[in-house]
Amino acid sequence: MPFEKEVSKSVYKFFRFVVVIALLAFVTSSGALAVTFPTVQYLGFNPNTWTYTYKVTQWNVPDSIYSFDHFEVRAYTPLNFAYSMSGIIVDGESWGWSNRLTYWNPGSGDVSLYIWYSGMGDPVPPGQYLDAPLVGYFYLTVPNTRPVPGIIGTMGGGLLESRNETSLMVPGMIPEPSSLAILAGMFVGGIPVIIMRGRRK
Repeated sequence: MPFEKEVSKSVYKFFRFVVVIALLAFVTSSGALAVTFPTVQYLGFNPNTWTYTYKVTQWNVPDSIYSFDHFEVRAYTPLNFAYSMSGIIVDGESWGWSNRLTYWNPGSGDVSLYIWYSGMGDPVPPGQYLDAPLVGYFYLTVPNTRPVPGIIGTMGGGLLESRNETSLMVPGMIPEPSSLAILAGMFVGGIPVIIMRGRRK
């Protein structure tokens, strides 16, 4: 009997140990999944200056565990278009980020990819170390473009798991005047046919 009691106690302790480990693993994995990424907002397009404005917020919450030091706009414009970039601007001051133009391929040819990165400037720290939300602004000027649906990306520390993408408006091509003229010609050319058919009735 004493032996059986000892065996029962050992089994119970082992079972309790397994349950505790399983619960810890569940809590840890759940916490890893609950990550708050920077929020990106498209504030609008100024047709007078051809400027697109984006607002990024790094939230001061415990599960904001990644820094923010990379911002990109996947546009639908040729690489030879003129452009200018500024940001990140926090409380009216530049944090000294660098920027560059490269390309990405959406499947229909290479188009512009505008990238801002902290470089020698100051990265935005993880939100868990902030006392309040940190808000920054990015400005992208690309003449002779219009807003079209696209993708905005953020990342921190070069970590792929910190990468987050948002569907927002980005620079796109303005339809060629010749294309509009062809469409207008097709419409106008079809009017006499419609009138003739109406008279025959």
